Amino acid sequence: MPETVNWQYCEHCGKRYAMKHSCKKGVKRKPIRKVSKKRRKEQETYRVDAKEFIRLNPVCFAKLDGCTKRSTDVHHLAGRGILLNVKRLWRPVCRNCHIIIHDVMSMEEAVSLGLRIKK
Repeated sequence: MPETVNWQYCEHCGKRYAMKHSCKKGVKRKPIRKVSKKRRKEQETYRVDAKEFIRLNPVCFAKLDGCTKRSTDVHHLAGRGILLNVKRLWRPVCRNCHIIIHDVMSMEEAVSLGLRIKK
């Protein structure tokens, strides 16, 4: 006569098992990083360099309508991805001009004024 199997149930996942069961429910998992170590290091470098860049370039580069003439932001001509810390692509701008460049101007207008690089 065949032996009967004593089934047991995992208290974590509810799966049925006879001999051994490896459930990962009880294992503590590390959360996924929001920012990678490499990107965090780039951002720390950027914060320091951007502050120094604004200190050395106090006048707004754009001089658009409503300009405050005092630079407070760093405008990136080619975006902030892998070119985040390329200083030759930075321009000092006031907050008002920065908003106009990104929210009001078309790409063609910004390129014609030298405020963007066409990709």
